[in-house]
Amino acid sequence: MFSLLHGFWKYAFEKDEYCILILGLEKAGKTTFLEQTRVEYCKGYIGVPLDRITPTVGLNCEKITVRKYRYLLWDLGGQEELQALWESYIPECHGLIWLVDASDKDNFSTSRVALQNVLERPQLANLPLLILANKQDLPGAVPASEVADQLLQNLPKLTGIHAALGISAISADAIPKGFDWLTRAIIDHPIKPPRNRDTI
Repeated sequence: MFSLLHGFWKYAFEKDEYCILILGLEKAGKTTFLEQTRVEYCKGYIGVPLDRITPTVGLNCEKITVRKYRYLLWDLGGQEELQALWESYIPECHGLIWLVDASDKDNFSTSRVALQNVLERPQLANLPLLILANKQDLPGAVPASEVADQLLQNLPKLTGIHAALGISAISADAIPKGFDWLTRAIIDHPIKPPRNRDTI
């Protein structure tokens, strides 16, 4: 009887947790994206004024729940001198969100090199990759499909599921669509088990 009740309790109150890395160059909009994601998914969270957000030095993290799944989001600083720290978080991740400033064409090649350096890690083989072409609200922003073509060119092989989505992190309109895709990619095509199971 105890094991039956314990099993029901676990089913009702525990959630699988998946780790998502939010990476990209400095000023791509990663922290704004995370802040707007908090507003979207963390009940009662009002948020901070977006003009007060400063570049991340180190990392920001947040736990959110999408449907019945819990995500631990890691927003890591994109400055060149901080990119070496990404390595420490890659082994535990279940998916990667890569943000690009779609209005800054001059930085596409730098972003491409940084992304391709990340994708060389064997721990990321087959894991979902969501490319977010951010700042679509700005004049001259490049569409998401074109941004993805630029970033993924010269890659000999991309083994994981990937998608590209145009967003404006300031308006946050496309954030649910991005997490819906990521959830389907992680849950429907599991590559590795959840990070852990603990109570909500």
